[in-house]
Amino acid sequence: MLELTRAAARQLHALLQEKGLSPQEVYLRFTHSGVACGGRFGFQVETSPQNKDQVIEQEGLRFLVSETDRLLFREAHIDYSPSLLRGGFRIRTRGGFFGDTSS
Repeated sequence: MLELTRAAARQLHALLQEKGLSPQEVYLRFTHSGVACGGRFGFQVETSPQNKDQVIEQEGLRFLVSETDRLLFREAHIDYSPSLLRGGFRIRTRGGFFGDTSS
């Protein structure tokens, strides 16, 4: 099951609001590139799920997970830190993969 911290939920709500988007009108799709500890994870905004997407709702947000990514994101833990060093979203997945969206 997806675990979303309050800090991550607040930041995602703020980002959607900043872009003029309502959480009731959009979905956040998990994205990833790379593998293992070098992986980078993130979110892409979409307006509707695809045919075999799983929809997960947490903290008033709707996440999409594709059929091929279900195992990778099955038990994802998403956190957010505003710190200057290693700040940004941090996503830990069941397989021990870690990724971040920090620059």
